[in-house]
Amino acid sequence: MTRNPTVHFKRKAYLVEPTLETLTFGGRRFLVHKWEDGREELHCAGWILPHWVFEKNPIVNGAE
Repeated sequence: MTRNPTVHFKRKAYLVEPTLETLTFGGRRFLVHKWEDGREELHCAGWILPHWVFEKNPIVNGAE
């Protein structure tokens, strides 16, 4: 994770919800767990962190 609460993994940016607990994880390594049902979780030091996912290159249909 960078100093701001953002994790970059496989062309996605995971924005971690900035709380007092999550801001202490700045500069540490994270694990991204992808489940078969489509869920994605961020883990660090035994914590599951709340986050939002931003795709860097979303697929947009021309009709949209």
